[in-house]
Amino acid sequence: EFMQSREDPASGPADLAALSQDARRLRDCLDELEEGPRKILLQVYYNGMTYNEVAGLVGAPLATVKSWVRRSLISLQECMG
Repeated sequence: EFMQSREDPASGPADLAALSQDARRLRDCLDELEEGPRKILLQVYYNGMTYNEVAGLVGAPLATVKSWVRRSLISLQECMG
C-alpha cells in the first residue's frame, strides 16, 4: 500500500517530455559515432558485455576496445552538452 501511494518523481508530463527529449538527443548523438565504436559501446552499456567479451566478439585487441569506448563516451558527452 505504501508503494502505491508514492508518486514517481518523473511521472509528470513535463518530466516525461524532458526524458523523451534527452533520449532522442542521445540517439542522435549515438548515430554520429562511427559504426564500429558505436556497436562496441552499445554492447558494453546496453547489453552488459565486458570489454574482454566484446574484444572476442569483434576480434579486436582489448586495448582497442577500451580506447573506442573511451573516445565514444567523450564524443557523446560533448554532443550532449
